[in-house]
Amino acid sequence: MIQAIVPAAGSGERLGSKIEKPYVLLAGIPMVVQTLRALESVKEIDSIVLVVSRRWQKRVRREILERYRIERVAAVVRGGATRMESVYAGLSSLDQRTQWALVHDAARPLVTSKEVSRLIQSARRDGAVCPGIIPKDTTKRVDEDNWVKKTLDRCRLRAVLTPQVFRRDILLQAYERALAKGYSGTDEASLVERLGVKVKIIEGNPENIKITTPEDLLLAEAILKKRKRPS
Repeated sequence: MIQAIVPAAGSGERLGSKIEKPYVLLAGIPMVVQTLRALESVKEIDSIVLVVSRRWQKRVRREILERYRIERVAAVVRGGATRMESVYAGLSSLDQRTQWALVHDAARPLVTSKEVSRLIQSARRDGAVCPGIIPKDTTKRVDEDNWVKKTLDRCRLRAVLTPQVFRRDILLQAYERALAKGYSGTDEASLVERLGVKVKIIEGNPENIKITTPEDLLLAEAILKKRKRPS
């Protein structure tokens, strides 16, 4: 059994929005709807746990799930002050029969069902998987005064995206240990790595961008328009 966790409690401050980021319109539809529709179309996913802010916990079923006919959300959970707290809330709400947990940010609405299926297939083989892309720009490591210490080999670097897929018991253990030790990770893979569990990176889709700034929103609109053009 596979369940997806969608953290959707972001404030949208950097986006410059007056409403919370997941509900900002993208091509006339709230971006969280775009994300949920993509996950719903993946046959391997049994159901979705949506994590929202306190403000939206009572509203989201009527204004999002019912209005846009999202049918495979099994639970709506109140998130925390940070992304990590929100994902843990979702993780704690998974069905006990669930063997695999997939975590995908609501702010990545351009993910495709094809790439999600590919990640799940890889996870079943490798145990812990996330998508990554080779950085386009030259990357350097600097010291505390911003003097260059080393130019890094891009071929050995990956910018990591979501969805990320793990065995549920491993991810739960990783979160519980991190919270107990006060460690804050920027993604699920970083927490799992601290357990000593190897994480496999497979090639990600550069179009699967995270919408953080107004410029990201414009880029996402352009990508959607390109996808609608006849080939």
